[in-house]
Amino acid sequence: MHSKQERLTAGFTLLESERLLEEALHEGRPIEAVIGTSDFWTRRPDLIHSLAAAGISTSIASLKQMTWLSVTEQPGGILAVVPRPVWREEEIWQKAGHMEFIGVLGVGLQDPGNLGTLVRTLAAAGGTGMWLSCNCVELSSPKTLRASAGSIFKLPVIEDADPAAVLAQCKRLGIQTLAAVPKGGRPYTASDWTGSTLLVLGGEGGGLGPEIIQACGQAVQIPMPGGMESLNVAVAGSIMVYEALRQRRLVNARKREVRE
Repeated sequence: MHSKQERLTAGFTLLESERLLEEALHEGRPIEAVIGTSDFWTRRPDLIHSLAAAGISTSIASLKQMTWLSVTEQPGGILAVVPRPVWREEEIWQKAGHMEFIGVLGVGLQDPGNLGTLVRTLAAAGGTGMWLSCNCVELSSPKTLRASAGSIFKLPVIEDADPAAVLAQCKRLGIQTLAAVPKGGRPYTASDWTGSTLLVLGGEGGGLGPEIIQACGQAVQIPMPGGMESLNVAVAGSIMVYEALRQRRLVNARKREVRE
């Protein structure tokens, strides 16, 4: 499970925190094996009972063994082997006609922490789903899963997506597509995020290629009066996703006022 190729071949990956394990249990995800140190099980007997109730057996490992088994440098005393999260694209498109639709297309994202943070942010904001191009970092790597804080089990994410096909489908369904650019775009707060929207984000360093930007309906940017050239992709994506949430909540509040 330490190797991407082995994870892809076996169809399994590692969860290396109690938060992730609890989320997998809560979402009813299948769990193949759970290993923890004696200190961890002494601290969390409730988790043993929850796992036993779900028919999942547990094992004990020494701290030295756990360090060897874990991918992270400082293991938290627990890890689990679970099937890699796999979603059907239809699960996202079925919701595409809803006015609350908000999705993200990631092109060339390379940092597992950034990807996990984006998944976590979009899930927290009530997002519909995410697509990742074939040259993105692995969604189910232990580092990405850890950064997602378990949101990977809630938000549908499609790997190895064709950006051109996703953008074409959005056009057919009347979903606006906004390309995030470091400069030359419209200020993101001046755009209307209240309708169905797909935010397109480029990878660290390279950003979006001109063909992707041209295929989108509009280019948007975050003003940076401090003189920086760009923002971390997870930060930029989070700011824009929450602008969509802010605008939509404001519209809904105004509608309630009119009804009252």
